[in-house]
Amino acid sequence: MNKPFKTINEQIEILNSRGVITDEETAGILRREGYYSIVNGYKGLFLHHSKDGQESYKHGVTFNEIYRLFTFDRSLRMILFKYIAIAESALKTITAYKFAEAHKSDHSDYLKPGSYRVDGGYPGLVQIFIGDIKKILGQTPDAPTHRPKPYIKHYMDKYGQVPIWVLTNYLTIGQAVKFFEFQTEAIRWAIANEFTRHHQMEAQTSKKIKPTELARTFAHIKDIRNICAHDERLYCARVSPRSNITFTNAVTDLSLILPASKDIALRKDIIAEIISCSHDIKSITRPQLLKQMGARSIDDLAPFEN
Repeated sequence: MNKPFKTINEQIEILNSRGVITDEETAGILRREGYYSIVNGYKGLFLHHSKDGQESYKHGVTFNEIYRLFTFDRSLRMILFKYIAIAESALKTITAYKFAEAHKSDHSDYLKPGSYRVDGGYPGLVQIFIGDIKKILGQTPDAPTHRPKPYIKHYMDKYGQVPIWVLTNYLTIGQAVKFFEFQTEAIRWAIANEFTRHHQMEAQTSKKIKPTELARTFAHIKDIRNICAHDERLYCARVSPRSNITFTNAVTDLSLILPASKDIALRKDIIAEIISCSHDIKSITRPQLLKQMGARSIDDLAPFEN
C-alpha cells in the first residue's frame, strides 16, 4: 500500500497526535527541510519502546528538539567534511610522490598492470582501476562521454601523458584509496613511513603506522566522507564491512592523519557542537547522545594537546 501524500498541516497534525509539541515555526521548517528527513531520521532518541514493540514519544518532546538534533548532525557533517578534505589531499599527494619516485623513467607507468601488486585477487581489480583511469584520460572507446578536465587535456595535448601528481587531483577519494592499496609492498611501506614521519613529528609520539593500518584508516574515512557528501545521518553512523566503526572511531582515524593543530581544531569544533546541542535538547541526555556517537564520555572526543 502506497504512503498517502500529506500536506504540511496534516504533517503537523500527525506530530501533535503523537504527543510532539509544535509551534508557529514548525510549518516553515517542514516546508524547507522535509518531514521524512527530520522526523523519520532523528526521532529515535526521543521514543519510548514498549514490551509489545509499540513506540511513543517521551513526554514533553518538542519538534524543535528533533530539529535541533537534525541541525546538530548537519553541523557534524560540515565539520568532518572540511577536515577529511585535508586528509584526502595528504593521501593523494604522498601516494603520488612515492609512486613517481619509484617510476621516474615513465610518467605513464600507472597505466601498466606490472606497476602494481600481483598477490591474491589484486590483478583483476587493478585492470578495472586502470580502465577507470583511461576514462579520465579520454583513452577509451566511449571517450566522448568522458571528456577529460581541461588540465588533463592540456597535458595530453602538449606532452602525450599526464604525470601522476596531476592525475591524482581528479581521483575520487575511493579511487585514491584503491591507488594506495594497489601499490607494491615496497611503495606501500614508503607511503606509510611518510605518514609515520609526519605523525611522529606532529603528535610527539613514537607510533609507527603500518600499511594495513593506513589502508583501514582511509577506508573508514572514505565511508564517513561519503556520508557527509550525501547528507546522510552521521552522529550515529556505523561504517566498515562489519558496521562497527563509530563517529568517535572516525575522529580517532583522522587524528592519525591530520596535523596536530588541525586535529585539535577538529575536536574543539565537535565538543562545542555537543555542548550546544546538549544545552538545547532537554528530552535526551548528553550520555545518550555520546553513546550513539560511540563515545563513553566527552573526554573520548577531547583534544590531545601536548
